[in-house]
Amino acid sequence: MSIELGLGRARLASRWSLAFWLLAAVACNDCQRSGPVCKPQCADRSCGDDGCGGSCGDCNAIQSCDPGSGVCRNLQCGDGGLDDGETCDPPASCPAACDDGDVCTSDALTGSADNCDVRCAATPLTACAGGDGCCPAGCSNADDSDCSPDCGDGDLDSGETCDPPASCPQSCEDNNLCTENQLIGSAANCSARCNFPALTVCVGGDGCCLPQCTHANDADCPACGGLAERVSITEIDVAPLTVQQYCSAYQSPYQPVILSTLASGEAQIAWQGSDGNAHVTPLNAVLTRKAADWTVVADEVRGLVAHDDGAGLLLARGEQMHMLRLDAAGAVRFDVTLVGDNDHTQAGDRWIDSWGHYGRLDWDGNQYVAYFGITGNHGVQGNHQGDTLRMIDAAGNASVYWDWGCSHSLDVRLAHTTVGFGPLCLSDCYPVSGVHFHHNRLKVADEPGYCNGTSDARLGSIVAGGDGYAVVWGGKTGRASVDVAFNTISGTTTLGRQVWLTSTDAVNESAIHLARYRSGFLALWSTGSELLALELDATGSPLGTPVAIAASIGEQEDVVNLASGDAAWAYSWGDASKLKVVRIADCE
Repeated sequence: MSIELGLGRARLASRWSLAFWLLAAVACNDCQRSGPVCKPQCADRSCGDDGCGGSCGDCNAIQSCDPGSGVCRNLQCGDGGLDDGETCDPPASCPAACDDGDVCTSDALTGSADNCDVRCAATPLTACAGGDGCCPAGCSNADDSDCSPDCGDGDLDSGETCDPPASCPQSCEDNNLCTENQLIGSAANCSARCNFPALTVCVGGDGCCLPQCTHANDADCPACGGLAERVSITEIDVAPLTVQQYCSAYQSPYQPVILSTLASGEAQIAWQGSDGNAHVTPLNAVLTRKAADWTVVADEVRGLVAHDDGAGLLLARGEQMHMLRLDAAGAVRFDVTLVGDNDHTQAGDRWIDSWGHYGRLDWDGNQYVAYFGITGNHGVQGNHQGDTLRMIDAAGNASVYWDWGCSHSLDVRLAHTTVGFGPLCLSDCYPVSGVHFHHNRLKVADEPGYCNGTSDARLGSIVAGGDGYAVVWGGKTGRASVDVAFNTISGTTTLGRQVWLTSTDAVNESAIHLARYRSGFLALWSTGSELLALELDATGSPLGTPVAIAASIGEQEDVVNLASGDAAWAYSWGDASKLKVVRIADCE
């Protein structure tokens, strides 16, 4: 029994050995017949033939495969629109190199202009290596000659960005959703500093809408497109007249084109015509002409308040400043002389001349406020320039709120809230040089002034909301050039956090403006060659980067809100026989 079982197992083992030998022989013969195994060649290819009869991959629906390079090419690259998968288009707009200006980052360019997918990435350096100008975190002078040997002595030595270490930044935040917050270096080696490389890719969820992005490729962008795509312009023909935008006043040469809006959606434009008259042009809700102009004799237009039954105007005539109320037919309801009805020889006389007399007019539902520059006789102290704030009731009765304010008052702005009016001035001397709110109630900013009618700063805008204000101006304190600054005023006495919106050493920004926009603000300024727009949140932090828009605006225009919430202004450029109304849509 046991012998037969042993023989059976032996026969079974022999059969398995024979079967294995036959299979191995077949496999070996097949291997000899087929030759070496083919290895796919896809290291630098994302699509196309892999060299072995297979494929390195497939392109998406808007791409095609370049058979030579094995790279997926965007079919829409070169059409000028930023399509899915593209970071730049046309190709000429793609960056040719990447450099964030920081020696402690490694700048890398990926993609190609041919494929409209160039990206820049800035990665902090980590290796300790002398000669690159960087002392990364974890390095010291012992292994990196760029690190300071004297960190901790309290002196800011070569190679240090902060000392003592306790003064070094521990984290970085620029309140700009369109930048990456990077902490470079470390407090331990006195090399800590902040770097904020700009985001370059359209992607939803980061809160940033870059200028080249739209809602189609970035959910953070409004569905109606980026700022440049929200701009629309209507034209109003005033031929054979032309719009006069300059006058002979030495310190107030710009004449504004003023847009004032109504709750109905309609609006009015005030402008100075070549016929020697001030014009008020009524507009309908689509911002085209509604009726013929109302005209009154004037040398300069300085303010406008639109009413459903007429308009209020602030006008200069010779050495006098007037406030007029027009009725629904354009007839003068009242005309009150605010200053200038004197011979200038008596102490206390007030008038306007070639010194600054820029002005603004506002209405709070019960009374007008006129704020403008004046010249005054101060007796033995001679004649000087300043500003005045005058109140005019609905019947045309005028009173003086203050007779003499900022001096010299180089420029003025005006707005009102539920708690009162908010005058803003730029002074070169008194109370001190700078930007002032409500005369001497609150100094908004110290700015260089020279008590001779000049300042390095430029006044921008003041806009109201609730019981407070937001202001912008062009400041130069501590800057290499005039840059755009933003701040808020709570009530009438408390300043918020100042935010610099630009830092352009080679450019003096001008024509600086601000308006309420969506849940925050819209800032505008000119670089001299283009008009830029930037959306801000309620604290003034940028919600993107500045966008060039195809429009223009002057120094004395104001940006206002239409009934729809759109930001808008009136101006004339190019053809002086046409008024233009620019609106930037308020859309989500």
